[in-house]
Amino acid sequence: MHEPAARQLEAVQAERGKAVTHDKPGGGEARPAAGVERLAPATGHPQERLLEYVRAYADIVDSRREFGALVAIFCVGLDAECEAREAKPGVRVLQRRGLAGAGASRGAGGGRGAAVGLVDGRAAARGEMDAAYTRNLLKQLLGGRVIAGLPLDRALTVASLRVLIALLSLPAAQEARRRRRQWLLADEGACSVCLMMCSCADAQLFSLGMRFTIALLEGGNTHVQRAMHAALAAGTVAAFDGSNGSWMGQVKSRLRRGVKEISERKLFVAQQAERRQYLAEDVAGLSAAAAAAVRADIERDFESAAFVAETVEALRLLCEGHFAPMQEYLRDPRGGRSDSSAEPVDLVSEVYSLLAELEPEIDGGNVAQATACVAALTEFVQGNLSGANTRMLVDSKLPEVLDRLVCKLEFGPTVPPKDAAALRAAVATLLLALLEGSCLRAEARLLQVL
Repeated sequence: MHEPAARQLEAVQAERGKAVTHDKPGGGEARPAAGVERLAPATGHPQERLLEYVRAYADIVDSRREFGALVAIFCVGLDAECEAREAKPGVRVLQRRGLAGAGASRGAGGGRGAAVGLVDGRAAARGEMDAAYTRNLLKQLLGGRVIAGLPLDRALTVASLRVLIALLSLPAAQEARRRRRQWLLADEGACSVCLMMCSCADAQLFSLGMRFTIALLEGGNTHVQRAMHAALAAGTVAAFDGSNGSWMGQVKSRLRRGVKEISERKLFVAQQAERRQYLAEDVAGLSAAAAAAVRADIERDFESAAFVAETVEALRLLCEGHFAPMQEYLRDPRGGRSDSSAEPVDLVSEVYSLLAELEPEIDGGNVAQATACVAALTEFVQGNLSGANTRMLVDSKLPEVLDRLVCKLEFGPTVPPKDAAALRAAVATLLLALLEGSCLRAEARLLQVL
């Protein structure tokens, strides 16, 4: 890796005693801020530890500044190369040919490919029109899969993924720039990196992989969708953490974990309410620091290992814009062939099953998950040429689930009105999507139920 980027990554990696990411290594959606160092329990008056708190705040600011500098380094030349490719179409064509297969055919000289030669040589050498930092970062991730005897360098891997996500986290006003970056990263093997991470049993890597997938697909990028589908259909993606899981298997597992967490979260919320009721008694006689620790433990968020929102949103984006190949693949990765080696997993049914379990338990904590499931099912059926997804869903209990959601007057005091309205609007869109095309079975089934 080039020296400036290497120094920045080493700086992030060095502070192993600090939480350098927003993601907990053991999984979960409640995460400390980047760079926050855990303070030792206080024993005296808060003012006696004022300097320590000031230092902790300085660590937070320095960490954020350090990460911003790291992202800026990887931005060097990235947009310039994107623009150079658009100005010279030959660059994009040759780059695609030279980097097909997620970088497997790159040469030992850094995998830059012949396409770089079409960019001004002197400018490329200075890094002004060349995405070398980003290209080499992706190359390291593609070749960094954990193997027997070699441990996972978690800090470096997490920092690298956070950088890639940040490169694509642009405001809506910069949509054109984001799409150019998505295209370039996809050509450099980013799709394979996403799939490798999402195949991991490691919860943190899975979560980051899903976030990277969402960032790469944001806005419905057909070029990225095709690359994702090709990589999945080839069946060559292996989990980055060295586990034996597959992408389809891990996604299925997380969705089913989401079903189990419905009751677990409900119990957690009930216990949390009970602890709040007796908080005054529990902290009586404790020091200020100890009482603050008890309050913090009571108010902590429910820690999820399912990452339902990210997973369902990624599935939706994979099919956005009526992308039929992925619509079919998510339902039947074998393509109807009994001799196929693909794993027989039906993710369309898994999303429906999760919605069916969520429907009677909707509250303020999971209404967003229910809305995401409905939105994903809509993308699964809209423009589905074979109509197989629609037939499968209308033959299930989905119409009854949608009927109850439409007819429910309120979802309880914890669900904000705007969230309830968003859920009802999503249900209406799904009902319209099910009625698309010439499937008379769908019309008859919905008339029967509604």
